[in-house]
Amino acid sequence: MRAVLDAKIEAHAHYSHALLHQSHTPDCLYYRVNVEGVPFAWGTLSEAAARYAANAEAGIQDRESPWNILKVEVRGNVAAAKLEVRVGGVRFIDHLLLVRTGGQWRISAAAWGNPVPPP
Repeated sequence: MRAVLDAKIEAHAHYSHALLHQSHTPDCLYYRVNVEGVPFAWGTLSEAAARYAANAEAGIQDRESPWNILKVEVRGNVAAAKLEVRVGGVRFIDHLLLVRTGGQWRISAAAWGNPVPPP
């Protein structure tokens, strides 16, 4: 479990689309709440990976943002994790749904964003 969460954090730090694909199921959906002025949006893993690849190609990384794993709950082959990261002074929360398939944990859905809407 910890390895897949670490891979997700590293994927963000380096904007690695390869790590993003390794740590998520292919059909994973990403839901965004209060991100970049948009109250709610969703996208596919492929769209997220394309954004990561564009950032990596531009030389952008985010290794300075501190991550905390706040909670993990496991029930058989299904788990939920809550992570926190601060990017540019803004606190973002990731709620992740994980599944164990083929003996490995993968993120199958993610809802993340700023829990406090901007004024």
